[in-house]
Amino acid sequence: MRVLYVTWLSVFSMGCAGKTTATDVPVPDFAPLEISGYTDADAETSGCAQVCPEDRPFCDAARGICVECRDSKDCPKGVCMDSQCHEDLVCVPDEHSCENNVAKVCAPDGKSFLKKESCGDKVCFNAECLVCIPGAVDCASATVAQLCKLDGSGWDYTDCGGLMCVGGVCKSCIPGLKRCEDTRVFQCQEDATTWAFVEDCDTEKTGKICHLGMCVQLCALNEKFKTNQGCEYWAIDMDNYHDLNPAMDGQSSPYAIVVSNTNAQFTATITISQADKVLKTVQAPPATATPIWLDPYDVVGGMKAKRAFHLKSTLPIVAYQFNPLENVGVYSNDASLLLPVNALGKSYMALAWPTEGTNEAGQMLASNVAIVAVEEGVTSVQVKPTADTIGGAGLPALKAGQTWKADLNQYEVVNLEAANPFTDLTGTVIDADRRIAVFAGHVCATAPLSRCVGGKCSHDPSLTCFSDESCPFIMACDHMEEELPPLAAWGNEYVVPRLWPRGKAPDVIRVLAASDNTHVTVQGASISIPVLQAGSYHEFEITQDIQVIADKPILIGQYMEGQDAPFAEHQSCGWTDFLDVIPCEEASAGSTCYCFDEFGQTTKQCKSDADCSPDDANIGDPSFILGVPTKQFRKEYVFLVPPKYSQNFVTIVAGPGTVVLLDDTPLDASKFTPVGDGSWTVMRMPLASGSHRLNGDRPVGLTVYGWDRYVSYGYPGGMNTETLHVD
Repeated sequence: MRVLYVTWLSVFSMGCAGKTTATDVPVPDFAPLEISGYTDADAETSGCAQVCPEDRPFCDAARGICVECRDSKDCPKGVCMDSQCHEDLVCVPDEHSCENNVAKVCAPDGKSFLKKESCGDKVCFNAECLVCIPGAVDCASATVAQLCKLDGSGWDYTDCGGLMCVGGVCKSCIPGLKRCEDTRVFQCQEDATTWAFVEDCDTEKTGKICHLGMCVQLCALNEKFKTNQGCEYWAIDMDNYHDLNPAMDGQSSPYAIVVSNTNAQFTATITISQADKVLKTVQAPPATATPIWLDPYDVVGGMKAKRAFHLKSTLPIVAYQFNPLENVGVYSNDASLLLPVNALGKSYMALAWPTEGTNEAGQMLASNVAIVAVEEGVTSVQVKPTADTIGGAGLPALKAGQTWKADLNQYEVVNLEAANPFTDLTGTVIDADRRIAVFAGHVCATAPLSRCVGGKCSHDPSLTCFSDESCPFIMACDHMEEELPPLAAWGNEYVVPRLWPRGKAPDVIRVLAASDNTHVTVQGASISIPVLQAGSYHEFEITQDIQVIADKPILIGQYMEGQDAPFAEHQSCGWTDFLDVIPCEEASAGSTCYCFDEFGQTTKQCKSDADCSPDDANIGDPSFILGVPTKQFRKEYVFLVPPKYSQNFVTIVAGPGTVVLLDDTPLDASKFTPVGDGSWTVMRMPLASGSHRLNGDRPVGLTVYGWDRYVSYGYPGGMNTETLHVD
């Protein structure tokens, strides 16, 4: 055995000239420890023996010796002082310390504390409770640095001006932080003063923008929000009036999708496909509405077939469909706002209009609902119609109240059409296990639809009747269509402004309930609505703006009445060459025009239809416009007013004091009139055809519509589809 005696330690230090000197350290005041098998080399590397004895169990690595204690935690009782436990002491004599934010001062004899003070919301430093640690630095905010006073009594503040506070020092940036400059990404360097270029998002080529210092796909970002703005849409050419005269055939007329690129800087690339091919690729310029004409791809009668258009864009856009787009002389037009895939749902309830029988071509002028499978793979759909429906290709005839199930592949459309006159698919429930798109409306509807109720014609109680057919009809029918929002997006409050006045013709309103025992009130008119059950509706007419409030979710449809409404006087002003009668406004200058009744007989001279039927609308025809809940209003709209209609209008709903700009021009606030309880105001105005932009500093509502002789269109300018309730 070798015996090691610890007698002294040498601490070497290097002098300035590179010489080594030694300083003797006093020998510890306890006996040397004999350690078995321990060498000088071991002492230099490990500091202590591998095993310390029981009376000195701890290793003081700094001195290379075994000790009784290193600090007071090593002592069962008392305190550790000079490497030994002193059981009779409670603290180290004269020690100033902080423990758990408590300031302590030990008495000279170590047997008591002269001071024990909890610092609370202050900080303990050298046994003193201070506001802060003297000399400490920190950031009071992102742009304000703070330095603790030398006495710790408080902070001195420095405004960084245009810089930012980093670790208590004003710097140009935080190292590693990224920021956006237009479409480019920059990163703060380690010196906290300079920014280095990282990448260009190149929006037009990649569809990405710089967002929070990252290149982010705009379409992926847009998917997080449920609005009518998106990058992927589904559209259908809904069943329209079939005329034996090809020039008058709405079914074969040009169908169009209009895309509005809401981005003010970049062009969007639009691709439209059918199930088996790409039809068109189109460039949509910034902040512009771009029409895309498509060949007819009709959804005709009852059917189940691949009849959908699939639209994809490289940037978020807004889309509408027009059937057809322009006033092309077919006298059967309407339009619909399209909803992107991210705004679709799995549960719907239909709002439509009653079937009216067949036309000369044998076509059923039917109430209709169309369901589109938009997801890849198989979508299981369940439908419960409220009326008997006609069968067709791949689709059986259904009974009212029957639950029918079907599996649909992507691009497939199921088109339901009510089979019998005066029956209606309103209230039809559609559920699916995946997202679907649902459209509803009418092949070609007359409005109001006059019925015989209690021996009186519903639209004119002064007329007696024996059946619905004995009541005067309202010329003429017109196509109706709208894409429906999912049930979860229905609201409890709607503002329904009347359309621009046409003679004495009112607007027809339908309120549809999603749930049983729905209570609805109308403000702005003396209208009483009975308690509604799920799938039931109440229909009434308005000649003024109204506010509709319900205790449960509802959906509202607004229906424009026909040109001959409301009294069906059936007289128009025209000029004849004894072969044909043409509208007076189309006759050559100096021509004498006469009023012609429905049998072609003249009654008196005239200058316009208003001279012949002074109480009727004398322009336009039925159109279906969905109401938008006030909670689904938007701050920005880019929309199209189609060409070749004699009159076009917009109606705007805004809260009092809202700043509204149309094509960057502020609208006169005095032109807005209060409606209902005064929490909303309404403005109507004519508008020229073309692309337009509407902005509000708060969310506003927008309706776009127009008309010509026996033709019209109308659609909501946009909407959010946020989930407002959960079934």
